[in-house]
Amino acid sequence: MKFRENTDLAVFLAVTYGLAWLVALPVWLSDEPPASVFESPLTSALTSVALMVLPALGVLAVRLTRAGRPWSWREDAGLTWGPDRRRTWALFGLGWIGTSLLVIAAVALSALLGLLALDLNGLSAFRELQRLPPASQPAGDSLVEILPRLASIVLLEPLILLLPALGEEIGWRGWLVPRLRPYGLWPALALSGVIWGAWHAPHTLLGYNYPHLGAWAALMTIGLSTLYGVVLAWLRLRSGSVWPAAVSHAAFNSTATVVVLVGDARTPYDPALASITGLIGWLVLACAAFTLLRRWPIPAPPGAADPGVRRAGDLTP
Repeated sequence: MKFRENTDLAVFLAVTYGLAWLVALPVWLSDEPPASVFESPLTSALTSVALMVLPALGVLAVRLTRAGRPWSWREDAGLTWGPDRRRTWALFGLGWIGTSLLVIAAVALSALLGLLALDLNGLSAFRELQRLPPASQPAGDSLVEILPRLASIVLLEPLILLLPALGEEIGWRGWLVPRLRPYGLWPALALSGVIWGAWHAPHTLLGYNYPHLGAWAALMTIGLSTLYGVVLAWLRLRSGSVWPAAVSHAAFNSTATVVVLVGDARTPYDPALASITGLIGWLVLACAAFTLLRRWPIPAPPGAADPGVRRAGDLTP
C-alpha cells in the first residue's frame, strides 16, 4: 500500500476504536454488573445505535484529513448502486431475505441437534421476555400468535434497522474492505472481519452476547464477525455497492431474536453453541460463504493486476 492509504487506514481505525471505547466507558465505570446494564432495553438500544454510527464517523475523519485530494462519498464509501443496478437490487433482496433464512436455519439445526429446546406449545421464552402470563390456549393458537411478530422480524424490522446498519457498513464493508484488497482477496475478507469483531471488544470483554464466557466473549465475537463478514464483503464486492451488505446486517440483527420466539424458558440455551451466535451458526455461515464464493467468485477488476487498485465503485465488472 502507498503511504497515503496506510495513513487513511490508521486514521479510520484510531477514530472507530477510540470512540467505541469512549461509548463503553460508562459501562466499565458503572457500579452495576455489566449483565444488568446490557439487559436494560433503553441502554442497550442507545448503545447499539451509538456504536453503529461510529464507523461512518471514522470514514468522515478520513475525509477531513484528505482535504484538497479527490474524494466522493458515493464512490469511496460504496453508496452508489454499483455498475449494474439490477444485480445490486437482486443482491439487496438476497441480503435481506437470505440472511433471515440463514438465522432461521441455524435455530432449526440447533434444535435438531438437541442444543436448543423449543417450546412451540407455550412459547415460554417469548412470554417471559414480554412478561406475559403462561399460555393457556392450544399449540396451534400459540403459533398463530407469533406469526405477525415473525413476519415483522423478517419483513419490516430490517428496513427500520437499515439506516443504523448502514452507518456501520459504510465503514467496514463500504470503505475498509476495498482498502484492504491490495493484500489479496482472502486476506482482505479475513482481516476486515477480525478488525470488525475486535472493534466490539469494549463490550464483549465484559461478556456481551456471551455472558457466561466473560472476557472470552471477545474471541467468540471475532470468530462470528469473521465468518459473517465474508458474506457481507461478498455482497459488497459482487454489487459494487454497500446497500446489500447494509440490509443483510439489519436483517441479521432483527432475525437473531427469532430464537426467543420459539425457545423454552425452562431450558436456557448456550449462545456459544446454538443459534446463529454459536458454533452451529458459524457452520451455517461458513457453508453460505463457501457456496457464494465458489458459485459466484469475486473477480479482479478489469485491466487491474492488483484487485485493490481501482475505486470502490469499479470493483465489480
